[in-house]
Amino acid sequence: MTKALSFALLSSSVLGGCSVYNTVQDVSMLMDYKVGNESIFNSEDGSQYIVSPHRDEAQQKVLACYQNSGVFSSTEEQPLRDVANEWLRINQPNMQATSSKNRSGVWEARTCYEFEYEAMPQPIGAYLDEETGNVVIVGEAVEK
Repeated sequence: MTKALSFALLSSSVLGGCSVYNTVQDVSMLMDYKVGNESIFNSEDGSQYIVSPHRDEAQQKVLACYQNSGVFSSTEEQPLRDVANEWLRINQPNMQATSSKNRSGVWEARTCYEFEYEAMPQPIGAYLDEETGNVVIVGEAVEK
């Protein structure tokens, strides 16, 4: 039975080529993220994007996609990073996007990037309390 199943998968991947690979990637992304009309994000730049947090809240990841697809659509990462940071500023305060993974061409041939995020480092400062004469530390760095 497993030999027959393995042969069927192998033959369909050889015959189907990229379409089978993209289908597997599409299912993988849909299992990780809830993408669709409910994920539309209106950015401050006046454009609409699709932004979705990871389904597993323990995973600190967010997916950002351009709303359009096709040959002439943008493939740049930086605008999507900016949108991910804008979304994080609203929904996950004090978080910022860090490393990214290109997930383009998987879901409806859109350009998408998956960003990991982490807490932003807080500035450290100090001042002298004139009443007590003690130095007061303000803020702290995020430990990695």
